[in-house]
Amino acid sequence: MEWDVYSGAHEPLSDDLIAGIEKVIRFTLPKDYVECVKRFHGGQPKDRSLSIEVGGKTWDIGFGMLLTLDPLHSTENIVTALFSLRNHHQLPNYYLPIVVGGGGDYLCFDYSESPLFPKVVFYFHELEVQEGIFYVADSFSDLLSMLKEEI
Repeated sequence: MEWDVYSGAHEPLSDDLIAGIEKVIRFTLPKDYVECVKRFHGGQPKDRSLSIEVGGKTWDIGFGMLLTLDPLHSTENIVTALFSLRNHHQLPNYYLPIVVGGGGDYLCFDYSESPLFPKVVFYFHELEVQEGIFYVADSFSDLLSMLKEEI
């Protein structure tokens, strides 16, 4: 899969930084996600069209920007997003934002069923949290396999 990374001085994330962030956010990140975010943090896949089924209708939600794990790299980082969503939107403790969309919506890991193998959900921030969470995929790899070329 090809990615667009927009920072001119883009460096892969170090294993030490990733381990430190896992302690701060109190989540164990899935290996498939770590391998991707390590190289492509702050970027977007070239094929970023993404649709989900909600109530028998198709929603085109797209894949926005993969949040970086490095809070010094960008304000669009996983730590800032996590604390903002918890404080301002009462996002439950078992959700972890990983991708931000253009409208302020997020793709999140859902750790409610497993601390090691989170599912991926879409958080539509215009609704209350209980009504605004929609299932997307069983894993990060499954999420990436759903992406299609933009038309």
